[in-house]
Amino acid sequence: MPDGVRVEQSRAIPVTPTQAYRGIIDMDPTVVFKRRYGPIPPITGVGGRDGGNWAGTVGQTRSFALGGGGSITETVVSVDEPREWNYVITDFVGPLGALLTRIDGQFHFTPAGTGTRVTWRYVMHPRSRLATPALPAFSWFWRGYARQVLEEFSKVLVD
Repeated sequence: MPDGVRVEQSRAIPVTPTQAYRGIIDMDPTVVFKRRYGPIPPITGVGGRDGGNWAGTVGQTRSFALGGGGSITETVVSVDEPREWNYVITDFVGPLGALLTRIDGQFHFTPAGTGTRVTWRYVMHPRSRLATPALPAFSWFWRGYARQVLEEFSKVLVD
């Protein structure tokens, strides 16, 4: 299986690392991930929350309905509050399923001046060697998507 492709995007937000970390855990994904960016669809619904009580703790899983009829599953794999939150995305249904088998995701929170630098990282694992050449273009779109998501996230935290 081909190696993964790593991408990341950062934004400084004028809140503490704890506020940024808790904001990621407590956010409504349909508000923050609400806009399409090229081939990357918005999140239109959230389900499958363990016990209906999302806390972002290790082992918790939830599913996301995506614009266009696709879906993905997110599972929390490790936490280090308020420094980082790690998860894996699997079970791709829809167009992303032809490209990816898994995404290792991370939100990292670092003090920066009077606020926090939030860095969102992805390691994307292609479905096959045939899908690998599409990852640089997909990575370009992902950076734009991440930029707009971090902007929305900042608005939610600061407003």
